[in-house]
Amino acid sequence: MANNPQRLDQIAPRGPARKVNRAYSAFVKVMRIALPLGALGMLAVLLTWPEAERTIEPIRKEELLPQANLSETELLNPRYESADQDLNPFIVTADKATQRQDQPDLIYLDAPIADIALKDGGQLDVKAQNGIFAQASEKLSLSGDVELIYDRTYTLTGSEMRVDLKTREAFSDKDVVLTGPAEVIEARGLEAYSEKGHVIFKGPGKLTLYPESENTGL
Repeated sequence: MANNPQRLDQIAPRGPARKVNRAYSAFVKVMRIALPLGALGMLAVLLTWPEAERTIEPIRKEELLPQANLSETELLNPRYESADQDLNPFIVTADKATQRQDQPDLIYLDAPIADIALKDGGQLDVKAQNGIFAQASEKLSLSGDVELIYDRTYTLTGSEMRVDLKTREAFSDKDVVLTGPAEVIEARGLEAYSEKGHVIFKGPGKLTLYPESENTGL
């Protein structure tokens, strides 16, 4: 019986230790459940947070390159050669040509020049500040100090002109001035048909005649 108190003394301190071990085990069990739940919760926040999608979205090429480079193509000193319906050749050149992706048929020209061989053997030189060339129809729309020179004899000037390179026809709805060796014609527009040999000046117009030589006595 004398040994029983010692055994009780030796057993008594083990009570708190078991309580600690049980509390630690309970804590581990809770963390095993809480940590995965917490990870799922964070994932749910990332999936539902509007800014998260924006943060992880890859950078697109359009954001790195200028939009102009993606939508336009430029060419310096372009040259276009072709022939009309009667196989008379013509050449169109410019300082710069710009082609847009949304309008691939149209070529925007800076300082365009057209050299056109006419059916009668004459030469027509056309130039302007700006132009738009339609490749399929081979029509040239000119604007800004438009000038047409026929065989270095007659000069037609205006602010805009539309030229059909295939049919050798020209049209304008703006004021034009035709200057020749002995005359000046001012009109509100014109229609020119090379095939028919007709030039129609829209009125009201003005015709001024000059003597061909100062020695004629007129």
